[in-house]
Amino acid sequence: MYDTNMENIGKMIKYYRKSANISIEDLGKAIGKSKTTVARYENNEIILDIPTVIDICNVFNIDFNDICTNMVHT
Repeated sequence: MYDTNMENIGKMIKYYRKSANISIEDLGKAIGKSKTTVARYENNEIILDIPTVIDICNVFNIDFNDICTNMVHT
């Protein structure tokens, strides 16, 4: 099942971004968003839409299931 807890999704985005050694600004550029918006995604201040999640998955070359898992990395 997919984890719809946005806090967990924000944590997963941050986990994959840091694991890939990508800055918030670079991720934002890759998905057409500002670094402020990306930071707000990671801090669960903005709910992501599915196309944005897919864009993020494409940047990290991961499956949608990888970012919407119920396993939280801190």
